[in-house]
Amino acid sequence: MNNLELSVDGNVARLTFARPEKRNALTAEMWDGIVSGLAELAQDESVRALVVTGAGGSFSAGADLDAVRGADGTRQDAYQDKALRGVAAIRDFPRPTLALIDGACIGGGCSIALACDVRFASPASVFAVPAVRYGFTYDDGSLRRLVDLLGSGQATRFLLSAMKISGRDAADIGLVELCSDDLSGEAEAYLSALVAGDVAIIDVTRRSIRQFAGLATAEDYAT
Repeated sequence: MNNLELSVDGNVARLTFARPEKRNALTAEMWDGIVSGLAELAQDESVRALVVTGAGGSFSAGADLDAVRGADGTRQDAYQDKALRGVAAIRDFPRPTLALIDGACIGGGCSIALACDVRFASPASVFAVPAVRYGFTYDDGSLRRLVDLLGSGQATRFLLSAMKISGRDAADIGLVELCSDDLSGEAEAYLSALVAGDVAIIDVTRRSIRQFAGLATAEDYAT
């Protein structure tokens, strides 16, 4: 499905970016697939959690620059619109989400990770948002989330320098909640505890957390 894999194992769904030859750089078609795939998955009431990850040792290297830039080198608004809808689809998914990050987590990949409720990373993961080097601005939603997690000082340092940081450094500044050599084991333990909890209480608690963090949708406030 457009370099995406969507699967369900028990109560846990998994969205995998499957373009390893390009470090899972995101095409316009992949963003469309994220939106349509998660809309369908949201109807499956057996799903208790969603894991977002990448194949081949990378989470995502971000936007496919061939898709982003037009013949004149400027950013294509149509691609940006698709990317914003894709990030929103992950942010607004109705069940808890976990970004499982190894290797490159760059630009749009970082936006996806920020849209998830929780982020686990390996020591081999690398984070960066090089938007300033390409003459792009970072989208408001991801910027707001980044400032919320890192504080204004660390967010400024991270974005304006376009610096790369390791998984351990990301954990130190709050960009990820956990950095571990046993990434799959830590994820399995977390997901097992999550699916064993009371569905209604988890849903209410998650909605409250999202409201306090400024992540809630209109539907969250209405319930």
